[in-house]
Amino acid sequence: MKKSFHFRFVLGILLLAGATACQSPPSGTAGFSPEAVSLFERRLLRVYEMEMQLKARALEADDDAPADDLRRRFEQIVREYESIVADNPDEVEPLLLYGKFLAWFGDREGAHTQFLRAQQIAPRTAVVQQQLGAYYAEEGDFHRALAFYLRAVELAPHEPAYHTDLGELLYVFSPGFIADELFTPELIDEMMLEAFTRAAELSGNDLIPQFRLGQAFYDVDSPPWPRALVHWERLYQKDLSPTQRDAVRLHRARALLALERYDEAEKIALEVRADLLRETRDALIADIRKAR
Repeated sequence: MKKSFHFRFVLGILLLAGATACQSPPSGTAGFSPEAVSLFERRLLRVYEMEMQLKARALEADDDAPADDLRRRFEQIVREYESIVADNPDEVEPLLLYGKFLAWFGDREGAHTQFLRAQQIAPRTAVVQQQLGAYYAEEGDFHRALAFYLRAVELAPHEPAYHTDLGELLYVFSPGFIADELFTPELIDEMMLEAFTRAAELSGNDLIPQFRLGQAFYDVDSPPWPRALVHWERLYQKDLSPTQRDAVRLHRARALLALERYDEAEKIALEVRADLLRETRDALIADIRKAR
């Protein structure tokens, strides 16, 4: 798939500028609060806090985190999760949290076991399908991952994250899907764009899915420039930082260049003032003038 260095650089600026403002809470912590009243919630909150402390400890790059201390803490958390799961055999959330904890520390087989246990309890729960899809994607088993991601989208069609997951799977593993003749290059490009388009439509004021859709137009062999232009025009109307607004101007101008609307493209490109985008702006203006 053809990619533009300059415009991927611009997308990187957009994503970095939007990331801190648009981050979601850590997956698996929904519903947690200091006011949680049930014993089940308090136990989950406690083990989750223990887990966060262990992860921070494991990431320390000094001698203050000896391996035996990390192992002791790890085994304590495992016992806590096992106890919660045993006492709440019909609850899915501790299984998912437990599985993600094990996966983070490299126990892929253990994580898989927990996700499968959750699948047995709640086969029609979208987040369970998502976690299994993520597991198989990380294992490189993109055929199984696709089945679970499609199921997650089917069960929760209005959740943007599941559409994003599907789009990323199609993007990352497109060579494999094509080699296995499951999809043609044209079909996988269209499916990927549709997944990111749906995620953007459902994301409300979250800018990151909007930017990811914009990037997807550069990820396909034959970008649908009219669709790209409509997307960037809509994004331009949102609440953006000055640098983000200039970046979107460049993307609008790039789409207009591809559509041979040279005067409009140059006019918009000349409005870009951000120093960080000067090189990309100048290169684009040169391309526009050369294309005339």
